[in-house]
Amino acid sequence: METKHLWVYISLLFIISTCHRYPDNVEQALILSDSNKEELIKVLEHYKGKDGLKYDAACFLIGNMPYHESKIQLTISSAYLDYFRQIDSICQVDSSAIINESFRRRLANIYDSLPVPVELPAKSDIQSLSADYIIDNIEQSFTEWQNSPLLKQMPFNEFKEWILPYRVTDESLVDNKQTLKSVIFEKIANEGLTDIRKPIKCYQEYVKRQRTMNYYVKSAHHIGMFDLFIPAFKMDCHNLAARTCNYFRACGIPVVYEFTPQWPDKDSKHYWC
Repeated sequence: METKHLWVYISLLFIISTCHRYPDNVEQALILSDSNKEELIKVLEHYKGKDGLKYDAACFLIGNMPYHESKIQLTISSAYLDYFRQIDSICQVDSSAIINESFRRRLANIYDSLPVPVELPAKSDIQSLSADYIIDNIEQSFTEWQNSPLLKQMPFNEFKEWILPYRVTDESLVDNKQTLKSVIFEKIANEGLTDIRKPIKCYQEYVKRQRTMNYYVKSAHHIGMFDLFIPAFKMDCHNLAARTCNYFRACGIPVVYEFTPQWPDKDSKHYWC
């Protein structure tokens, strides 16, 4: 091959390789990301050539992003986190508070004074998620994979499905794995995590206690991860299953969201973890 032809050939290979730096599904996702493309590339370049597994995880998340978005964009005040933490403190100091009617009514009055959540039309994940959010999700997920007793034998491909995702369905993204874990981990891990039945039991008891304390709370507004704690949404199984999945994954508990479109004996659907 003549030298000039060789250089043309090498140049074409270089152009092709630079135009397709990432897997095909990731390249397609980047095309759909519009002005958010730079944020997604930051994630990819953060791991590329430095950590193969985390790079693969980033490609997995970004490659699947075009199929996902929230129903609404929800912004809630940090006052809600403070409110539910105060309930935790009260129950620790005085266990009888859970059956005190007048006290529970006062809690409902306090809840009514909290700022109303702001609801806006949502953008697709591919056009809205920041590099910091995605990187934090990957880092938190890997920390759980490497440290949770329930994940010791989990292969990487299963980890990508059971722990890594930052969302489950169309829930609003008002929290991250670190915040989710800070809310629930101590409550569900106090009997250990070696037997998956123990954190599930603790979780059920904690949610029941919160709902009992918030018995008189009435709300027409979703409050993200706290929907589980007020009775107003206890029949919203689609939303509650998604929120539970997010809590469990943040705590290193492998879980997926499942549903049936209709039961054999009745005309209704149901969602669960």
